[in-house]
Amino acid sequence: MKQMKLSKTLEKTTTQETLNTNWKECLNQACSKNELNYRHVSKVLKEMVNEDIPDLVEYPPMEDFIIFLSKMPLKLWSDKPVLYYKNNKWDALGMLGERLHRTTIRTKYLQLCFREVGLKITEVLDNEDKKFRKYKNSKERFLAALHYVEDRLEGEKMRDIYNKSKNLSDEKFYYE
Repeated sequence: MKQMKLSKTLEKTTTQETLNTNWKECLNQACSKNELNYRHVSKVLKEMVNEDIPDLVEYPPMEDFIIFLSKMPLKLWSDKPVLYYKNNKWDALGMLGERLHRTTIRTKYLQLCFREVGLKITEVLDNEDKKFRKYKNSKERFLAALHYVEDRLEGEKMRDIYNKSKNLSDEKFYYE
């Protein structure tokens, strides 16, 4: 079962990497400059997140978040606790599009998933959760937390949480 899951994840990762080559190239170009262009990086992040973690699904699996965030260069990750973005550095929620007083469906979904397994997403981001202190940077720590959540939640519960997040987020959800 685990081997089949890993195989599907590898297949999905390969497909997403092929589809997002242009986005990654744009992001790498924006990151290679000494001065990061906030607007350009934000635009590329938004387009990448929409591609990697689609809205119109039954529920997004944690592996989609893991794949998306693992693509982000360490240069973009904030070393210290920040509120989404500060000094050309982002936290995981900021990379997923959350802004001050504006949650997205994706970020609300993550917050509720973390809460369901007994974690507080802000404590993980701020390196206050004892389970994840051993990780040397915020990227590794948050990815480890996503794997932790992935191992403890099942599809039916994730579907319920996703539906709840649509109602609780500040973002409007449009059905096709």
